[in-house]
Amino acid sequence: MSVIANKEVIYEISIRIILWLLFILIDQIEPFKRTILPEEVWLYKYPVKPSYVPSSTLWIIVFIVPTAILLRDYIRYKNKVELYNSLLGLTLTYGLVGFFTQFLKVIVGRPRPNFFYKCFPDGESSDFINCKNYSWVAKDVRRSFPSGHSSFAFGSMFFISLYLAGKLKVFVDGGKGNAWRLCFCICPVVLALSIAVSRTCDYHHHYEDVIAGSLIGVTFAYISYRLYFPSVYSMDCNFSYASQSTGVNV
Repeated sequence: MSVIANKEVIYEISIRIILWLLFILIDQIEPFKRTILPEEVWLYKYPVKPSYVPSSTLWIIVFIVPTAILLRDYIRYKNKVELYNSLLGLTLTYGLVGFFTQFLKVIVGRPRPNFFYKCFPDGESSDFINCKNYSWVAKDVRRSFPSGHSSFAFGSMFFISLYLAGKLKVFVDGGKGNAWRLCFCICPVVLALSIAVSRTCDYHHHYEDVIAGSLIGVTFAYISYRLYFPSVYSMDCNFSYASQSTGVNV
């Protein structure tokens, strides 16, 4: 049994490593150079502004907040099986969200709202294919769809919202009728929504990019969560499948 268990651990880790390697490799690919018609140039001539939520801040939020909540439960209950399966679900969410977001960015090649002034700082150009700026800028400004900030924010925060809803039994007997539990579980989603919307305020993404990215995050967070945990409407929603099968549910 221990040999089988060890193989399963290797498989689980391998899947996540592969997804992250694909994420990194796809990031090196030149995105599709979509034709910009003269009558639609105004869509891409918004001013260049710094990110309200820089990538460094995003990664801190996306990784630290969920991990802190999972570790808090482990410190309190000392349930290694539950911690392991929670991390499996969370890391799978990261991998799937990263891969699909990066894949779509490259094949769609949609210019960002600030494309024009990032590519042509002097404000003059009639050739929208060849960017005058650095090569990394030329790649980045054509990766607007979908929003990576939105997909990662919603992926991690929606996963942890489902996790909290299950632990607190928000939608089943024992938790029903307690609005504070629902509000507490929604807090991570509110944080994700704030990050996503900020991407339209600093002109780094179009609204469609943010909506698509958010849907990607929510979808893969839900799929990953349900792979290891029962529905939040189940009476056994407060423990993973593995904890229930092994009887480790304290």
